[in-house]
Formats: sequence, structure tokens, C-alpha cells
Amino acid sequence: MEHIGTTPTQLERLFTTFWSSVGKLLSPLAENSLQTTLKEYLEEIWRLKMKIAGYISESLGLDKDYIEKSLGEGCQIIASNYYPPCPQPHLTLGLAAHSDHGRITILMQNDVDGLQVRYKDMWIPVEYVASSFVVNIGDYIEIMSNGRYKSVEAGTS
Repeated sequence: MEHIGTTPTQLERLFTTFWSSVGKLLSPLAENSLQTTLKEYLEEIWRLKMKIAGYISESLGLDKDYIEKSLGEGCQIIASNYYPPCPQPHLTLGLAAHSDHGRITILMQNDVDGLQVRYKDMWIPVEYVASSFVVNIGDYIEIMSNGRYKSVEAGTS
């Protein structure tokens, strides 16, 4: 049995259809201030990531643009997880423990507790700090640095 998208032609058709659909969904937002705001926000986050990547490269004795050049343009993903306060948090599942596969993750928290990182086999809560970001090192940086930088295992409770 052949699955959808198993041949190059099917994959091309699938992605063309997908991006065409996304374009139709987003086109009414062309003049929307939300789209403009998100675009500006993502551009600033990208610049921040590149600065951090540059500092990491230099700390490893490499050229400042080494990490940036090693992955080319890379990609940027925006994900939104909303965890409202729960009266019985011990009954929630949260987000499973994981490390991020990429270079650097920049996370904007809200004031709802739950984010945790694993440190020496213990789960440590990450306290919310207003007007700040949480910056996690991803698997790529750990591998590229030969373990000098450690990928963070995170999850939510």
C-alpha cells in the first residue's frame, strides 16, 4: 500500500497544496497589525538568537558567524502552549520531558507556574521573571560544542 506523499511528485503536490492553503488563510491578514507585529517580533528574536549564537561560537574559539554559517538560514518556529491555572495541577499531563533539537530556543513565559528543567536528575521549577526570556540550548549546540554546552531537558507539570 502506498501512503500519501511517498514519491517526490506526491510530496511536491502535498506541500504545494498545503502552502497554497496557508497563503489563502493568511492573505486577509496582509494589512493586519497582528501580522506586522508578529513579523517584527520574529525578526527581533532572530537577531537575538544570532547574537547568542555568535557569543557561543566565540566562546568555543570559532569565528563569530560559525554557528550561523554551519546551518545556513536555518528555520524559525513559533509555537504557543497555553496552560491556564489548574485547581488540581497534580492531575494534569503538561508537556512531556524533551530537549530541543535545534540550536537555541527562546521562550517567553507567562506568570503561570509549570515550566521545569532537569538538573542532576531533579526537576527544578523555572520561576517566572516579568519582561524576560528563558533561553535554552538545543541538541545541535551540545553536539557542535562537544558537550561544553549542554542541551536542556525541559517539561511542564
